[in-house]
Amino acid sequence: MFLHGCLPHLNIEVVELDPMMEEVATKYFGFSMDEQLKVHLGDGIKFIEENAHSEPNGKDSDAVRILIVDVDSSDLSSGLSCPPANFVEDAFLMSAKKFLSAGGLLIINLVARSSAVREMVISRLKAVRRV
Repeated sequence: MFLHGCLPHLNIEVVELDPMMEEVATKYFGFSMDEQLKVHLGDGIKFIEENAHSEPNGKDSDAVRILIVDVDSSDLSSGLSCPPANFVEDAFLMSAKKFLSAGGLLIINLVARSSAVREMVISRLKAVRRV
């Protein structure tokens, strides 16, 4: 909602696994979809995999995709508070790279409980970028 409020001309697509989150956002925070803001209920990883080769929405052929991964992890054993480990696995990162347009941007909210885990994620990101 913040991005949509600040930059209402952007086409924003949100993927939310829990349908209750959309209800909470609507009821308590005034969320509503419109032409520029859409919600897809489902698994974010599957959404990116299924849309990896699709073109960005919008009228502008020079559109740039920005992918923001802001997902909490309930698995404390992985060493990551967010995102869940499968969002930083090579398979997802390669799909994300294909999904992003030239000049696209991947933003990951990364909270690691150890510097070793953080460095491992950063190394994976760098390796995928070079491919």
